[in-house]
Amino acid sequence: MGHDPQRGHINGVTFKNITVTSPTIPVSRLTGCDAAHQIENVTFDHVIIGRKLASSAGDLKLQMNAFVKNVRFLAK
Repeated sequence: MGHDPQRGHINGVTFKNITVTSPTIPVSRLTGCDAAHQIENVTFDHVIIGRKLASSAGDLKLQMNAFVKNVRFLAK
């Protein structure tokens, strides 16, 4: 959560060509605030964890709540 008094809306973010080489992968979170302040249309495009191409939220240890929509994982 941010510290701003107003909540925003995240839409159309792409994480592309990222390689994580750490032996441990921390938990990541996408957390929308409510139906009017969602996170949507997030793409993980060619994200490598260790030597494996991430194809799911589980691969990234990604936790999401009910206010996150349309998260995609692209493997090229």
